Amino acid sequence: MTEKNEINTDTKFNNFDELLKWYRDKKYKEGYKSEFSIPQSEVDENAKLDSELKKVINKYFIDNGLRSDNLLIKEFDNELMNLNRKYDKLLVKAKDESEKENIRQKHDSELQDFINKIFNEAIKEDAIVILKSGDPLEYIMNTANIFHKSDKWLKYIMHCSIICSSIKGSNGVQPYLTGEKGMGKTHLADTFKHLAPEGKVIKATFSDKALFYATKEYEDRIGKEAEGLIIYSDDVELTPGFEDLIKRATSDFQNRTVYYTVTDKKRTKLEIPAKTVWWLTSVDTARSEQLKDRFINVGIDESDETTKDVQILQFLKAAESKEAFEKNYNVLVCRNIYELINNEKSEIYFHTENIDKLPSDKSRRSGPILFDIVKCITATYFMQRNDVPTDKDWKLALEIWNNISETNILKLNPSEVIINKLIPYEPDRISQGQIRIELMNMGKKLEKGRISQIINGRKVRGEWKEGLVDKLSLNVYREGNEKYYSKVNVVF
Repeated sequence: MTEKNEINTDTKFNNFDELLKWYRDKKYKEGYKSEFSIPQSEVDENAKLDSELKKVINKYFIDNGLRSDNLLIKEFDNELMNLNRKYDKLLVKAKDESEKENIRQKHDSELQDFINKIFNEAIKEDAIVILKSGDPLEYIMNTANIFHKSDKWLKYIMHCSIICSSIKGSNGVQPYLTGEKGMGKTHLADTFKHLAPEGKVIKATFSDKALFYATKEYEDRIGKEAEGLIIYSDDVELTPGFEDLIKRATSDFQNRTVYYTVTDKKRTKLEIPAKTVWWLTSVDTARSEQLKDRFINVGIDESDETTKDVQILQFLKAAESKEAFEKNYNVLVCRNIYELINNEKSEIYFHTENIDKLPSDKSRRSGPILFDIVKCITATYFMQRNDVPTDKDWKLALEIWNNISETNILKLNPSEVIINKLIPYEPDRISQGQIRIELMNMGKKLEKGRISQIINGRKVRGEWKEGLVDKLSLNVYREGNEKYYSKVNVVF
């Protein structure tokens, strides 16, 4: 048990408010007296107490992410001493306990303001150090892993989507996250929303016209020249009008999307900012071929191994009573890194000898996607190198593309890719309006009804559309070679 003025420097705090309450109790309720009204012996006791208090506060800083060599910690020590002296003088002159309490509250408030200032300056300093001499991409990925364990390659795509608006000539990196329900599409997007600069991502469900008004609020906050907004729509069901709006905005990524309407009998011009990025999540892939061409179709990892990792992470967070997305020091550093990258406005060039880095597949969509990915990787290191991608940048970009290319070339989600591989194309097994699937070869758990839905799609004006039969133009015939438009019977 500690004595009256003895400090336990191993004391831990969940947040700054706890630290402040502890500091105040130690300073004002356990015998600390103003140095202007006590003998020298008690001044020495106070100095010892102050020294111990500073150790605890410095430890709190370091535990919350500040580097131990951060100069701002030393600045804090000096400021803390000056702050104490200032309020000690005021306490001596206080007439009664009520006035003393007011002085203590002002002291607390000023101390909190100063600590916030120290943190903000330290965060920016650390972000700059990482951008200049560290590995900013690795730092962001490691921070993302604190919240979302899996989907390594998808994380790179989400990262690129946050900074692509800072790159001159970019076509935009637009992720369309697909996967079965409850597998983590929303969680991945929420993770990168958490790491992005505050206010950069608008998460909501919009009607096509309401979106113009929402982005006006963004401009009012950021400024009329604002660009690089991210619109995040979860489990999206696109109306024709909303889909048309996305097509217009993504096809002319570098410029503003304009919409004219009538308000109070006057023509009103509404705009979506230039370089707006879209995050869409859905169980199924986009329905429109044009929309598929404008998005990077990325599927969530649904393996049993990943599910186990996610469950362990969920357990650990629950055991520590932590918020799902806590705003810790690493998150704030990531936000500053993104802010600094986005403010740079990079212009990335390719050397002609890198023409051999073109993807090996024959899809015309591969090149533009790969080029934007490599530009985003290069822009992430803008404080360390020039504006030309290194071999390492190209290697990583190609690795990312190779791990997402199958779903993008086929324009299918991961479940559709797997089932497509299981569909037997022999005439005797894909006929008479039925398809036979061998479940033992699937490698993932899907309900039979879901498999049938993936194959058949949904009924549109009397015909089954948007399933594999429709997307891949599978020839499922009745007798007499008449095209079979009724629902296909899936046999297991």
